[in-house]
Parts: sequence; C-alpha cells; structure tokens
Amino acid sequence: MDGTGKYTFVDHHFNYVTSLKSSNRKGDKNLAYVCVVEDNHLNLTPLGKFVMPPPLFEKQVALENFPVHVDMHGHLVAALCCDSTLVLVDCMDHES
Repeated sequence: MDGTGKYTFVDHHFNYVTSLKSSNRKGDKNLAYVCVVEDNHLNLTPLGKFVMPPPLFEKQVALENFPVHVDMHGHLVAALCCDSTLVLVDCMDHES
C-alpha cells in the first residue's frame, strides 16, 4: 500500500536455464566444478574435492559487467557479459 489506500502490484519475471553435461573425465583433475552466478561474480566450487554448497565457494571470479550467458565444459567456464565481452576461465588455474 502506498499511503493513499491503493495497492501497487509489481511482477518480477526470472528466466533461467539449467543443463546437465557430462565430460566423463577421469583422474586427479575430475573435481566436478559447479559455477553459481551472483551479481557480476562467478562463484566456483569443486564438489569433487569436498561438499561445499552455494553460497559458499572456493574461487570467485569478478567480472566487469553482468553475465548474460554462462557455459561450462569440463574445467573451462565461458561467460558472455552484457557489454558483449567474452570471459574465459580455467577452474584448475590456481595462479589467477
């Protein structure tokens, strides 16, 4: 209610897409990373190493702009941001 006795309704529509992918990778590098988008951050969690449910994460990648599309293949993450920049991240790269 806005003080005048009238109600204002606001509809929020959230679009999301989920996908299941299998890389079938064996060995030490099979850490089963999960990526969660939070604002303009990519939160990366290696569920193959330990169980740490979101919103907790092992690594966080700060992007300049909000990502409109994020895709993962194995340990590689590609994020297309709203300003048309493409960011590629290797989850196994511990240096960056």
